Order: sequence, then structure tokens, then C-alpha cells
Amino acid sequence: MTVEHDQRQHATAEDPLAGPVERQPAQPAGPRTTFRRKRDYIAVVVIVAVLVAGTALWWRFSDARATVSRTGPSTATAPPQPTSVPATMTELWRADSGATVEPVLVGPTV
Repeated sequence: MTVEHDQRQHATAEDPLAGPVERQPAQPAGPRTTFRRKRDYIAVVVIVAVLVAGTALWWRFSDARATVSRTGPSTATAPPQPTSVPATMTELWRADSGATVEPVLVGPTV
């Protein structure tokens, strides 16, 4: 046995990833259950019954049930043009800007 062979054997003995890898699927902690028990079906029936009852109660007492949708007249008249700005809509304060000397317009907005 040479020194080089001894070093290779020593190096592979310490490497935990050097050996063959065995892939085993993780086992479940307990026995696998299926959705075929009586209590599973009872739970589904109870959930569906609560949803149906809730929907029926909502529809029975909602405003949507009592609402009638009617189309209005096809022609609408435009409101009259204002003659002045209401007092509640006037400018209350103004602050000078060092960056601009006049309002900046972007499209139809200020």
C-alpha cells in the first residue's frame, strides 16, 4: 500500500457524500386516511346546508330582491352653464413655488 493510496482511502472515508445515494420517499407519520368516512360526508352536507341557508336568507332580506331596474328617458338635458364660481369653491390660500413661475399644465389638469 502506497502513501497516495492511503490518502485517497482516508479522504473518501471522511466524505459523507462520496458513497452511493439511496433515495427513499418520506414516510407519513401515521396511517393515510381517505375521504370516505361517514363524518367527512356529514361535514360536507353541513357546510353546503349552511351556505344554501345563508344565500337564501341574504336574498330574502336584501335590497337587491326589492330593486326594480328601469331604464330612464333616452334624452337627457344638460344643466345650465354657471354664471359665477360658488363662494365655497374659491381659492383659500396660495403658496409661491421656487421651481415654477406659473401653474404647470399636463393635459386638461393643473
